[in-house]
Amino acid sequence: QDNGDLLDLSASCRASDNLVDASLKWCNDKKTRGELNATSSFGKNDRGVNYAHVVVNPSNITIGEKTWQVRSSDILYMPKHIDVNEFTIAHDRQHIIVNGTASASNADSLHIDLNGIDVRYILDLVNFHSVDFDGSASGKALVVAPFGELSANANLTVNNFLFEHGRMGVLDAKVNWNTAESQIDIDAIANDGPDARTLIYGYVSPKRNFIDLGIEADSTHIDFMHS
Repeated sequence: QDNGDLLDLSASCRASDNLVDASLKWCNDKKTRGELNATSSFGKNDRGVNYAHVVVNPSNITIGEKTWQVRSSDILYMPKHIDVNEFTIAHDRQHIIVNGTASASNADSLHIDLNGIDVRYILDLVNFHSVDFDGSASGKALVVAPFGELSANANLTVNNFLFEHGRMGVLDAKVNWNTAESQIDIDAIANDGPDARTLIYGYVSPKRNFIDLGIEADSTHIDFMHS
C-alpha cells in the first residue's frame, strides 16, 4: 500500500446455475483481518438493465483486538445504483448499520447508524495520522447522491474523546463533507464537566493528509499539548 503496509488478499469462488458463492479474505499487517462471504445472482430487470443481487452471509472481521460480526443482509447492484438493506457490522453493543440507496439522484440517500465505534480504528483504516483522535462515536450519518453531486453530513457524539492523547470529555460534533475542497468540515464542542469546555471548528482533509482546526478553550485541560 502507499504507506508501506502489506495487504494480503485471497478469494475463493464457486459458480453454478447463475449463482456465485464467494469468500474474500484479507490481512493488513495484522491491523485488520477478516472474511466476507456472499452469494450473488445476476440478471436483467424489466427495463433491461443488468443487476447483481448480493446476499451477504455471516462473516467475521477482526480490527485490532476485537472481532466483529458481519450479519446477513441484501445488496442490489446496478450501474450507479446500489440498494442496501440492513448491512450490519456489530461487536456486542457496538455497531454500524447501513440502509438506503446510493445513486446519482439527490432524492436517494444512504443512512448510517453508528453506536460505540472506536474512532482510532477508523483513522487507522483510512491511514490518517496527522494527529491522534480517540474515543467512542455514536450518531447518524447521511450520504446523498454518491454517484452524482455527493453530499454527506453527520451528527456525532464521541464519549471519552481524546485529542493528542489529552482528555476533552464528551464531544458533540456536526460534520459535513465539503465537496469543493474534498475535506470534512467540523463544528464541535467538547464538555469535560460543568466548568471545562472546548469549541473546535475547522476541517480535516484525508486527501491531503492535512488538518486545520481552531480551538477555543474555556478551562480546557492542557494534556493535549504534551506532544
